[in-house]
Amino acid sequence: MLPLLWIACSANPPGVDVVDPSGGQAGDTIRVVGNDLQAGATATLGGEPATAEVKGLTMLEVVVPSLGPGEHDLVVSNPDGQSVTVPRAFAVAAPQADIAICAGTYTAYSQLATSRKLIKIDRHFKGKDEPQSLSIEFSEIAAIEYEGRLQGEAYCSAILIKLTDGTREVYEDSKEMDFKQKAQELANVIGVPVDVIHEDQKPE
Repeated sequence: MLPLLWIACSANPPGVDVVDPSGGQAGDTIRVVGNDLQAGATATLGGEPATAEVKGLTMLEVVVPSLGPGEHDLVVSNPDGQSVTVPRAFAVAAPQADIAICAGTYTAYSQLATSRKLIKIDRHFKGKDEPQSLSIEFSEIAAIEYEGRLQGEAYCSAILIKLTDGTREVYEDSKEMDFKQKAQELANVIGVPVDVIHEDQKPE
């Protein structure tokens, strides 16, 4: 009598190749692209259960739950108990208060270091001798924004540097200059778009 040979076959664990987008806010839908995703697969983001819908063996749509600011791990689990963890898969930006341009301080470029792919800004505050230095790498910049507003009889304009985490840094100067042209020149150097978020007509 020949011995019986038992072969146990088990499914592969899920895998994740892409999380798109990699940042946003609660309520956003992200696409998780990977492999071996089973029907009924579930997901948690930042330890919180997330609504998930399997779109086939290679894609899962996940709705971002209510999370605090910061980077959060994604865990995808198949019904058979196997799972995969993607560390820091999704970033939630901290809420930012409205930025008031021309608010009594001014900033000025100390250097535009294109060779090292970064911008250096010195912020000068009224009543303070030492400037506040800020360095921003090109890879952190999502867009350059321009804003121009009438404030009484004066015209106030500024450049806002929008970062990939959703926050903004303001560049304004007490000297007269064409900020809209400067915004375009800066965007061309960095390789990002220019967005005009508000532009009142300048007084004659």
